[in-house]
Amino acid sequence: MDLDRLTLSPSQVAQWYAKSLVVVPGARPRARRPEREGVPAQVSAAPAASGGATPATPAPLKYLGENEQHILILVRDTSAVFLEEKAFQFLLSVLEACKLSMASVALVNLENEARTPEAIAAELGSTQVILFGVGIEELGLPMLFPAYQVQPHGNRTYLAADALATIAGERTLKGRLWACLKSMFQR
Repeated sequence: MDLDRLTLSPSQVAQWYAKSLVVVPGARPRARRPEREGVPAQVSAAPAASGGATPATPAPLKYLGENEQHILILVRDTSAVFLEEKAFQFLLSVLEACKLSMASVALVNLENEARTPEAIAAELGSTQVILFGVGIEELGLPMLFPAYQVQPHGNRTYLAADALATIAGERTLKGRLWACLKSMFQR
């Protein structure tokens, strides 16, 4: 058999090149699940808004997780692409306590994103938005609400809290966060 004339079916090509780096316009790539506990899911990119590939078109939204349950977690971390390791480990433990995983959420670091939080939530179809260390006023909502209070507005539910690193070190803040998360994810 001559390898230069080898013909592959589309399913074989898709199977062999499942980890392709090419993003097809209009297609929504999914992050792969971690192979072992505590390993973050791969980075996903949501497609940019429709329109030609002009310089004014924003880059695809980069987020960590698979966004299966349309839960958006917004952070602001200047020291990492998404989140510093200790804060990330704390986030994983919080998600686990809520019977969630990185597959359930989309984690976006606003430090590396030009879009507004509301634009990100709309693009990802988020129904729940959790802010860690992000000011409520940054949402651009027509109202302000206190931190550690579950706040419905429109078709979304919001929760604002201190930065994950701050919460991880304070038992009182952990309790306040847990009370809010229980009411948010009570099933």
